[in-house]
Amino acid sequence: MRNVKVLDAFNALNKIQSLAAAAGFLTSSEEEEEMCFRLVDLIERIAREAAEADHG
Repeated sequence: MRNVKVLDAFNALNKIQSLAAAAGFLTSSEEEEEMCFRLVDLIERIAREAAEADHG
């Protein structure tokens, strides 16, 4: 069973990822859109690494 703090961290990362993805629809330039994609990618990598560490 996962630790409650770990679940809270995963939930927070999911919320941040959703907000970053939504922000991508508000971009006005190609540069902003690219930065948004990079941010979402970074969040996904952090979540994946956290999940791997949790399964350890």
